[in-house]
Amino acid sequence: MNKRYITGLILIVVAVSSVYYLPRELFLYLIMIGAYFTYREYTVMMHKTTDWRFMPLGLLMMLTIHYMTHDMVMAKILLFGGAVGVPLMALPGSEPVDKKWRYAITQTAGFFYLTIPFGLFPILREDSINPHHWLMFALVVPWLCDSGAYFTGRTFGKHKFAPAISPNKTWEGAVGGLLMSIISGAVWSYAVFEGKYLVFILVVSALIGVFGQLGDLVESLLKRGAGVKDSSNLFPGHGGLLDRTDSLLYSITITWLALQFMAHL
Repeated sequence: MNKRYITGLILIVVAVSSVYYLPRELFLYLIMIGAYFTYREYTVMMHKTTDWRFMPLGLLMMLTIHYMTHDMVMAKILLFGGAVGVPLMALPGSEPVDKKWRYAITQTAGFFYLTIPFGLFPILREDSINPHHWLMFALVVPWLCDSGAYFTGRTFGKHKFAPAISPNKTWEGAVGGLLMSIISGAVWSYAVFEGKYLVFILVVSALIGVFGQLGDLVESLLKRGAGVKDSSNLFPGHGGLLDRTDSLLYSITITWLALQFMAHL
């Protein structure tokens, strides 16, 4: 069997087991560690190296994610602190000004790009009405969307979607991914929620199908800008942590926002 499929199967088993069986605090620590190394991967990808400045930024990210679950007021303080503190880390050192400018911009963007969505993983997992199920939904839909886009694109793809960013993506594949997202949402509604929330889930699934694929393009744009094919070679056939979470960052955020909207109707 192709190493890509073997690695993918292992990652799915680990993800499902973690969502449903890990104790609350252990799951939180797993997410914090995952966010730390994803941010490090991002840093190395964008700057071709990492240095001592990454350590306080990574620790700030982990601390913020921790408080997003335990004390949202403190989490907001840390996020605002990051907004002014992360760019300051570009000031030390003797690099040319253009490198300092790039470091300030990319690290600030990366901090917020990763911290908030990663912080929503444990929050979504502990949803008081349907614990675990909404997080699993936010993982399953983009997984199936990605598969639908891949196989539809390979079979029917003719019209390039964004050739300058990702030459292999096609409009046919994008439509196939969107349809697979909607179908998987409908199945999830009946299989897990006994048909409840059907319209809500279909709308959210469609949004995930659109923005999840755009999130994949965003990461492709970052990689193109950095001049790399994958964010790392951590997972055989799948690239790195950032490659595996690009669409999930959008899916998690969209699902959480949609649940907040539904709760206030």
